[in-house]
Amino acid sequence: MFLPIVFILYWFVFKNKLKSQNIVLLISSYVFYSFWDWRFLSLILISTLADYFIGKALSKTNAQNHRKQLLYSSILLNLGLLCFFKYYNFFIDSFTTAFSFFGFFPQLVAGPIERAAHLLPQFSTKKQFTFTNGRDGLRQILWDYLKK
Repeated sequence: MFLPIVFILYWFVFKNKLKSQNIVLLISSYVFYSFWDWRFLSLILISTLADYFIGKALSKTNAQNHRKQLLYSSILLNLGLLCFFKYYNFFIDSFTTAFSFFGFFPQLVAGPIERAAHLLPQFSTKKQFTFTNGRDGLRQILWDYLKK
């Protein structure tokens, strides 16, 4: 149903009105993209606006160095957005898995280790090693190691 509506608007309603046809394509692209996940519309909007303003700046300058900087900034922005949102979860999951043998480490990725009111007094409390605590700690380390 979406394609026929866009087709009719583009070819028949806005016939011979290039600017209106381009606006129809832009808006229909956003609508089509939002069918996948509307929460990511801000990404395509950021990319569109950045490339629009970079394109405007490119049309106003003839200096080769400045033009190259503008072009590279557009490429870096778009590739950066792509890489970040495509590979962010992969790297976070891999990083968490690789260092999970430290036990508390995944909690660091999720948030603070402890509240300051609970953590700070532990720094000033004298600690004593006991065989029972040592055995329990070693057992937990080995058990977590075997699980991975």
